[in-house]
Amino acid sequence: MANKIYNKGLANFFNGTIDWDTDTFKLMLLDNTYTVDKDHDFTDVIGEVSGTGYTAGGFTLTTKTVVQDDGNDKVQLTCDDPSWVGLNAGLIQQAVIYQSTGTPATSTPLLHIQDGLPQTPIAADFVLQIQDGVVLEISQV
Repeated sequence: MANKIYNKGLANFFNGTIDWDTDTFKLMLLDNTYTVDKDHDFTDVIGEVSGTGYTAGGFTLTTKTVVQDDGNDKVQLTCDDPSWVGLNAGLIQQAVIYQSTGTPATSTPLLHIQDGLPQTPIAADFVLQIQDGVVLEISQV
């Protein structure tokens, strides 16, 4: 299954409600109980993993940038790979990147991720590789 963009997250980018550069974005790890639906808002996300080395709500993304590539007619959202030390949280089947307001009911989901998953880290350092650091790419044809 491919990664999916949530409708609410994309709309909020275009209407200026959320800002990749300045807002807090997190990556939440999920088990197999969540069924992705692009119409979900954040309160619909269930199945967050728990365990040693994992903090509820997920990893706060760092070094977020917007890259404008005029030569290739595209814009990319980038960040550093999220990582956990000594993670022991069971089977990780999927993840969600979301804009965190600190309150689940008002936070906005952006991207559902399945690339590089499932994995089961057992008391090990775990890095979710984001291909070339690119979370999202929008290009013109």
